[in-house]
Amino acid sequence: MALQQKLHQCMTLNIALGFGYFQQMLASRDPVELLSIQQAFLRDSFATVSGQVRELSDLAGRVVSETMKPLQSGFSQTANPAAKAD
Repeated sequence: MALQQKLHQCMTLNIALGFGYFQQMLASRDPVELLSIQQAFLRDSFATVSGQVRELSDLAGRVVSETMKPLQSGFSQTANPAAKAD
């Protein structure tokens, strides 16, 4: 559930940034200003997406670890009696 919420938060932010970029593009007065806006948007977008990927990766790792705990516990309980019998 936390992973879905984080994905939704990232998508919402990215959409808002895209609309802001579009509004700035429409308000630009000349090609130089348009290029400057585009460069700033690409730089900011790269930094934002990089941070989001890092956060989502960490969160996904925690979700996988939490999901695997019952399986690991069950496997070790099953494997330990077999090891003692040898």
